[in-house]
Amino acid sequence: MKKISLFCLLILLHFIAQGAVTIDDPWKQAQDLSYFAMNGSKVFHVPDQMDASVKQRIEWMKELGVLWDRSDWWWHVIEPQKGKFDFSLPDRIVKRFEEEHVQIYPILCYGSSWWKDRNTPLSDQDYEDFGNYVFETVNRYKDHFTYWSVWNEPNIVPFWTPEPNPDDYARLLKIAYTQAKKADPDCKICAPVIAPLGAWDKKFTERLFQLQCLDYIDVFDYHYYRNNPPEDEVPDEIADIKAFMRRFGEEKPIWISESGVSGYVEDKEAAYKKQAALMARNQLLALSCGVKRFFYFDLQNWNDKPGESWDSKLGLVEAGGMKKPSFHAYKTMVKEVDYKKFVGRIRRPEEGWDGVLIFDPKRREFILAAWCAGLGNTKKLDFFCEPVDVKIVHPYGEVEMRPLEEPPTPEQFTRAVSVEIDQNPRFIHSVDPFIYLHEAGTRLSPEKIAMNPGETVGFRLQSTLVSHPSDIENMLPPEISIIKKNIPKGLEWDQKNGGLTASNDISPGLKTLSATIRAQQPFKFDRRTHEFKTSAIVEILPLMTLELRPFMDNRELNAQVSIVNQSSRDLKGNIRIVDAASASDIFPHPDSVTIQKGTTWKQDLPLDISLVQKYENPAQWNLRFQDRESRPFHIHVSPLADQAPVIDGSLDDWKDVKPLVINRKEQMTRGAESWNPNDASGEVYFRFTPDLVCVAARVTDDDPVFNPSEPKFLWKGDALEIYLGFEGPARRTVLNKKYDFQIGVAPTCSLDKPIVFLFHEDRILEEAKVEARKTDNGYILEASIPLKEFGEVKLSEGTLLGLDAAINDLDKVDWAPAGNDPGCALMWNGTIRNWIDPSNWGMTILREKP
Repeated sequence: MKKISLFCLLILLHFIAQGAVTIDDPWKQAQDLSYFAMNGSKVFHVPDQMDASVKQRIEWMKELGVLWDRSDWWWHVIEPQKGKFDFSLPDRIVKRFEEEHVQIYPILCYGSSWWKDRNTPLSDQDYEDFGNYVFETVNRYKDHFTYWSVWNEPNIVPFWTPEPNPDDYARLLKIAYTQAKKADPDCKICAPVIAPLGAWDKKFTERLFQLQCLDYIDVFDYHYYRNNPPEDEVPDEIADIKAFMRRFGEEKPIWISESGVSGYVEDKEAAYKKQAALMARNQLLALSCGVKRFFYFDLQNWNDKPGESWDSKLGLVEAGGMKKPSFHAYKTMVKEVDYKKFVGRIRRPEEGWDGVLIFDPKRREFILAAWCAGLGNTKKLDFFCEPVDVKIVHPYGEVEMRPLEEPPTPEQFTRAVSVEIDQNPRFIHSVDPFIYLHEAGTRLSPEKIAMNPGETVGFRLQSTLVSHPSDIENMLPPEISIIKKNIPKGLEWDQKNGGLTASNDISPGLKTLSATIRAQQPFKFDRRTHEFKTSAIVEILPLMTLELRPFMDNRELNAQVSIVNQSSRDLKGNIRIVDAASASDIFPHPDSVTIQKGTTWKQDLPLDISLVQKYENPAQWNLRFQDRESRPFHIHVSPLADQAPVIDGSLDDWKDVKPLVINRKEQMTRGAESWNPNDASGEVYFRFTPDLVCVAARVTDDDPVFNPSEPKFLWKGDALEIYLGFEGPARRTVLNKKYDFQIGVAPTCSLDKPIVFLFHEDRILEEAKVEARKTDNGYILEASIPLKEFGEVKLSEGTLLGLDAAINDLDKVDWAPAGNDPGCALMWNGTIRNWIDPSNWGMTILREKP
């Protein structure tokens, strides 16, 4: 304990020296002010390791300068029997962590000890029981914890089973909020703690906000993981979340309670360096965009075995205890920027670098964290600093001094310091505030707006000023003016009154509003000027969005229809499901419907399955309301035959089979910017027998049969993806691996042969037959897959299946920024989320004589 106590003392002295805390309750002040936090100890998972692995992890956290640890606070442990609470373990944890001066961020989760084979509530009593657990737990620890997380990743399985539902989580959140505030009115509730599904789960969150859940959230907490450069995605995502909150009410503080970068062990040296760089850049960018606290995931690898899942290698420390480069980069970052003020971001794409400006109030100096854009780049650049000795802190803590060779003259306001930068942030002290402050602190605000046609929202040029460290008393605000602005057609900016108005006829979509700013020093002895650009994104929302999702339930065909009214007025009209080919109604809703502003109208409508089973040709349905319609839902007709085609790389046996046509830009899910039909398009054919699923494709491709990827990444190269739902079209938004299957069929791969691959079982289907052949303008792909690979499946006339197909394309010349996937992909019916969400798939009908 002496060693740990000494370590604590050294950390505390560092905080006091930084000016971050005072002597009165310094640890609490340090915790409240710190940006940095960790998913670190795993103490609730391994309580018997309190003096072993948990102790070691706490020591690592302190070495990093981290005073926050996120931890499960499991309901089934705290209330092992209904109505009987046992706080012995959490009491022990609290005592130990407070001795170590580490603040716990507890997660109120998951199921009770008396629920069987599930972890989420079903009945009214279940929700009431969860509320009782929340009240008793918050009441007991209200003198120890202020912030409470309600659940973890309720938008995905396995954390919410059998299927995530925002309505259910909304109910749980409101009960938890009410009971927590009853126990401790000063507590803060953090939610929705959503997992990323590509980007942040906007759809799940939108439904929560429509249910007024923003009123039950004190801190917006969400997760993201990225192994690619974050400069484009992270700032835009945070701005999007802020705009979304403002759309539904008040903008709340943002925490990121999980985010990490994998350090794969297969190419350890390069992967570890990349992890260190991206880890730091992610956090610096997020904090510069206003995120209040950032919990890195994970402190330590789960294992160090090659070939294991990406999430097992997120640690700053290997499972065996070796500190990675990312550990030292994290430690450097915390030391350089914690307890300081983030002014904002500086982006210089023309010079190839990005950065974040930080102000140190104790030393009255500005620090620029600067790095090269992308990965693997190196540049030597001049940075402008004050005419003083300049300190440069390198990624892993090495300090380099650049002394001023001669005393500055009265006319010397700046000095150029040449610094070699790369993918890792370098911290350059004493940069010239005039050169960087106004660029980092002056912006169009808000930086992203969501609005309707005809609406006016607040919008202005905002400047964040921090007093000049060398002339505090005489500092005057600089003269800032807009010398040029670019306002898209349909938008009008009343700069004087701070309002942005969209015309009634402006088209939906993203609009970029930009301005060129001139800042001029106000002093007689210093009249330097500096020009820079700033911009904002305006998203013009459609009046409404419509969605149609046919699904099978107990052998009955239904359609889930939803209409989101995103306008500022109520909408009234009739609901229709229309067959696009015949323009006839599949389901005419008999009554007019009124959808209130800012709400969603959702209903399940029964459909006549016999009408569908008579289809002989492909069809598409649309949901219509007023003059708007949904994206089409595609229906295919597939033959159910006694005999399978010969798998020989030709389409001679497929002449009478109608194809799925995939050749339109609106079907793009990846790489739409440079796509054309000659590069990637095609026709996909299906035929079923009592024992086989047969698929063929005629693909147009100007660089055919190129796929260097290993089997589990077939989708990154030339390949076909097929999606089969043997329970029919689904309403569930998460794959049921008993019925829903994603299969890859590729003409080649890293094994130099065509293969069929079952993604969710991560295996090649060895009994499948597959042939591929190049053609003059692409290739032909043909395969048969034993039906037994999908379990006990029986097919018959009129069977309805969930069905979709994607064509993936990669050419040798394709390029994408580091960390992104080159090439493109087109999907017949669904979306980029098909791999996880079967409700996006289309449908096929099996006909013995189609």
